[in-house]
Amino acid sequence: MERNNILIIMTDQQSGKALGCAGNPYLRTPAMDSLAKGGMMFKNAYCCNPVCVPSRVGMFTGHYPHESGIFLNTHHPTRELRQMPWLGRIFADAGYETHYYGKWHLLVAPWQKWIHGFRDLTITTGRAKDEQVAELCFRAFRQRQTKPFLIVASILNPHNVCQLARKVPLPEAEIGTPPPLGQCPPLPPNFAVPGDEPSAIREAHKESWKRYPTSNWTEADWRQYLWGYYRLVEHVDGIVGSILDALETSGHGQDTVVVFTSDHGEGMAEHGWNQKQVFYESVGRVPFIISAPDARHKGRIDEDVLVNSGVDMIPTLAELAGIPLPGRGKHLPGRSIAGILHGHDLATRTQHVVSESEFGGFATRNWTHEGRAFGRMVRTPGFKYVAYSRGRIRESLIDMRTDQGEMVNLAFDSRYVTQLHEHRAILKEWAIQTKDDFPIPNESLE
Repeated sequence: MERNNILIIMTDQQSGKALGCAGNPYLRTPAMDSLAKGGMMFKNAYCCNPVCVPSRVGMFTGHYPHESGIFLNTHHPTRELRQMPWLGRIFADAGYETHYYGKWHLLVAPWQKWIHGFRDLTITTGRAKDEQVAELCFRAFRQRQTKPFLIVASILNPHNVCQLARKVPLPEAEIGTPPPLGQCPPLPPNFAVPGDEPSAIREAHKESWKRYPTSNWTEADWRQYLWGYYRLVEHVDGIVGSILDALETSGHGQDTVVVFTSDHGEGMAEHGWNQKQVFYESVGRVPFIISAPDARHKGRIDEDVLVNSGVDMIPTLAELAGIPLPGRGKHLPGRSIAGILHGHDLATRTQHVVSESEFGGFATRNWTHEGRAFGRMVRTPGFKYVAYSRGRIRESLIDMRTDQGEMVNLAFDSRYVTQLHEHRAILKEWAIQTKDDFPIPNESLE
């Protein structure tokens, strides 16, 4: 049987809310929307860690950050990381031509191909590095293929929003000058900081003023930042469109599974936040669209299935390609959602996903292990539970059915004590299964 090709298009720092097909009226993303129209978009997809390196490592090894030992962009390769079943290696060993173009940020050296498995690898450089990704994909599509291919198109933007927030020139994109304030997007309805927000969040915000330079921002600053972020996403959409056009022109449009996602989101002014690291929806929820030639559901936006875009990636792609997971890959913590594309909803549904984070190194006094704030998120069909390793307020419980803006922390509401204990128990069981030593809160409200 002929195996489908696989194309992964991955952006950097794009929120699951920052697409036209997600209902956002302040930007146009025709290329991304076309993928959703021809495939299936999973609205409740969450990254395994809302920071670049640990999220990407999770996607390409199938393991959580605490398993690989990678929580921060500044961490170094670990022995565990080198021994994990990498996506490229799995597909190369199964007879695929493996290509990777664009931003790397995966810690192992590019030349260590026996580890990561990508035999054709180019890390793009210069101001037009994202445009180079599109050109490299085009060249790969045009090659005479004797084997199926796995291509990763790793696009840097809209990551330039970091420089946008610091009000310095953008290194890889040109978006123009913000229009008059009345033409900029409004502040989001959940712009205010929740009263019972976990303490570690604002502590990190205060200590890392270079990363979060928003303390003295006016409404105009915030709205111009939102305008710029959306223009960066539109810039990326143009590049995604070029890649998809090249795929069709090459004749591989009908035999290629396309996955579109991002490593994590962006604060987007929700709760007065820019950047990443937190578990709020604009940051932790990412685009996750799969367009498969033989999928039953096309154009469907799924609002029920919970997806971990990190640890679920390898099992899902392996099933779509018909590749059995070898060795250590058989014991990956994630699960495939490929069956959902073919209508097998009940067989593949999971009742929760877990994400991890760390506020580490945001101040000199926090460089010690004891000073860092580690976080865990449990998302169930109805609730989002977040716990941190320290702080006066360590946890939050949000009813996602009635409070999608995440403004009311129910962790201190005695009417929700049962749900609080249930989510603590879920996190505890997950920690036991994955050998995570995170200190789970056990304070009683009764």
